[in-house]
Amino acid sequence: MYLNEYEIEKITRLATEVATKTYYELAKQENAQLGRKLRHNTIK
Repeated sequence: MYLNEYEIEKITRLATEVATKTYYELAKQENAQLGRKLRHNTIK
């Protein structure tokens, strides 16, 4: 299948958007877990 430049750009932009959202979602979850651990350890 041959893609023209416009299509390639569109796909690249979409892939970047998805990857960025996924990355930030994972980072948010990780930060939440770290926050819980820190609070838990501080309370002791």
